[in-house]
Amino acid sequence: MIPVTAAFGGLAMFIAMFVVASTLGLSIQQREREIALMRAVAATPGQTRRMIAWESAIVALAGSAAGIWPGILLGRALAHALMRHSIVPPDFTLTNGWLPAAAAIGGGVATALLAVLAAGRRAARVPPTLALTGAAAEPRLLGPGRIIGALLALAGAVPLFTISATTTTLQTAAPTSELNAIFLVVAAAFLGPALAYAAARLLAAALAAISPVGGFLAAANLGTATRRFSSASTPLVLTVALSSTLFFSTTTIDHAVAQQRHAALTGQLAITSTGPGLPAAALADTRATPGVRSAVALAPTTLGPGLGAPSDTLPAQILAGGQGGGLDAGVIAGSLSALHGDAIALGRHRADAAHAHVGDRVRVMLGDGTRTRATVVAVYSRELALGDALLAPALAAGHQTSPLLTAILIRTDQPAAVTLRLRRLAQHYPGLRVSGSATLVTAADADRELNHWFGPLFVAMLFAFTSIAVLNTLIMFALRRRRELALLRLTGATRRQVRSMARWEAILIITMGLGTGMAITATALLPLSHAITGSFQPYAPAGWLAAILGVSALLALVALSVPTRRALRTRPVEAIEIRE
Repeated sequence: MIPVTAAFGGLAMFIAMFVVASTLGLSIQQREREIALMRAVAATPGQTRRMIAWESAIVALAGSAAGIWPGILLGRALAHALMRHSIVPPDFTLTNGWLPAAAAIGGGVATALLAVLAAGRRAARVPPTLALTGAAAEPRLLGPGRIIGALLALAGAVPLFTISATTTTLQTAAPTSELNAIFLVVAAAFLGPALAYAAARLLAAALAAISPVGGFLAAANLGTATRRFSSASTPLVLTVALSSTLFFSTTTIDHAVAQQRHAALTGQLAITSTGPGLPAAALADTRATPGVRSAVALAPTTLGPGLGAPSDTLPAQILAGGQGGGLDAGVIAGSLSALHGDAIALGRHRADAAHAHVGDRVRVMLGDGTRTRATVVAVYSRELALGDALLAPALAAGHQTSPLLTAILIRTDQPAAVTLRLRRLAQHYPGLRVSGSATLVTAADADRELNHWFGPLFVAMLFAFTSIAVLNTLIMFALRRRRELALLRLTGATRRQVRSMARWEAILIITMGLGTGMAITATALLPLSHAITGSFQPYAPAGWLAAILGVSALLALVALSVPTRRALRTRPVEAIEIRE
């Protein structure tokens, strides 16, 4: 749980910083007229920055403190759920100390200060004589800060993409793909104004043709207010990109593992134990049972760094009995029948990484740290189901934590009769249990309970948090435009034309947010899918994809349309006098 908790905390911190920075940045942008007026009446840049900092610190302190108690309640509920799913021990206890609360409050305040000070630099530095002019006009498309930030984010994303696309290790491909998505979201945020400007130029003619007034005005606004529109679409990018990448990376991995397990375990029966395992003699007794055509046994183990993975611990299995038992490893070279003595079989990706072929002698580090040499006798393809290597029992003898077998796989033409005979072996091996091989596959899938349950829960919490940011940002964006909408109506635009413009703007914001988010998701998931399955087809269930995109679009549409409708109910002359 420690790696999972660390990953959860790190990603939560990133999202908090990103969301707070985006929201406060938009808030400061909307207050530029007020800040500019203060500069015009002799407020110094330092005074302006300190005022903004104190306001943000007070709001962040109150908000962080208010979130402590709900956070404790959510933590307790999560702890109980983890115990119910047997992810943590039944005696797991949750301690609520003052240190995590203080760290959360301090982190919230620090994040707010960093975000708001960066956003307020431009307004605080405007010369007093140009203050009001600077507040009324959009800054240039991309300033030096945005360009540097985008280049740094892309500099982090490119090597991560390369590693994810070329790695042969699942433990490397998954986290690098997710980190790649994070860096690309940051790059998209910095390059948002340029993306909005490009979208305006590309879509202007089409929008004007479809809707001569509303579409034309929406495209014109998008091209001139690029920073406002990019600020509005950025939370959507964050929500779609991270939710889709995290969720569909899990579904892609689980789907690939399940497919390989079903393909690898083709026998009719399996013997397991309700205790720690089965002794080696159980395999011999199983083979001697009338009706058993063949049987092999598996026991999990690990290999130390090596075989092309200088810093990774490799999952492996000890295979007793060679070939048979309905075990289909997808052998593409050599044969498992030769797996005896100091022999080893390697997964396809592991063999490629180690530049090993059938007949080669390779250096391996056994689970207890012992270094030795082994002869490669086979290369197989179903490594997600069986691990990176299959070891002969003699090779691992004396180097295991426990010599017990985990499962015995059986091929037979008489499953019902053989099941009754095998159950008699329980007299000699207490805890022995006979079941179909499908049950063994189901039990193996249950070992991934942390991914099956906690992964979607994590994504749901992330989606809920970023959805709040979407609502806040887009409502702020819509409320700021009351004066602008009133001016349009005073200059001759009808209420219907203004509503048409607002609808097209909402469509543009949603399209930019969802489109950029899905582009980032594809960039992150395609190399992951290729690394684990050899194809560029990640497993993304259509229902879940539609739910993520549909809910995100619906939230954005509601957040934009409701304030706009309320603004249009006010008389234009009165709306002009409303303070921004």
